[in-house]
Amino acid sequence: MKKPARRNFSGQAVVEMVLALPLLLLMAAGIAQFSQLFLARVQFEHACGEAAREYAAGSIASSSFAREVWNNLGPYRSRFDLDSIQVSLDPPVAFPSQSGNSIPGLSMFTSAAHVAFGKALDYEKGKWWVTANCRAIPFFGLLFKDGVPFKTQLAVLRHPKGRI
Repeated sequence: MKKPARRNFSGQAVVEMVLALPLLLLMAAGIAQFSQLFLARVQFEHACGEAAREYAAGSIASSSFAREVWNNLGPYRSRFDLDSIQVSLDPPVAFPSQSGNSIPGLSMFTSAAHVAFGKALDYEKGKWWVTANCRAIPFFGLLFKDGVPFKTQLAVLRHPKGRI
């Protein structure tokens, strides 16, 4: 009986590594760039929220809202263009009011509050949309030539005495 020939598998691991390593590196680079894009998105949301708080407190006017979002971006300003930040809003309406334009289910509470506090609870509400283009990181630059579009919606409540 003949012994089977012994095979040499020493080159197999090298070939598998050469085939798998580029895919692993591409996936790691994609994860790193997606995390940078995610952090830019989180900072954009935070900057919009801070600007909305400042507007609601009466510190800024609606005309300077985009500039305030830009200022609140902090170190991520390098990823955005000031000109790409666009703010659009619905005209403010009174909230809550005695004319029946109150929160559903809370009308008895708001009407009782109006009796107790007068006009102290009359707020303006508005929906604001803020859009901006984030400069694409190299991997996403192939897909988004003009940058990655970010859009957020804010519900801003402001007391009329806080108007500028």
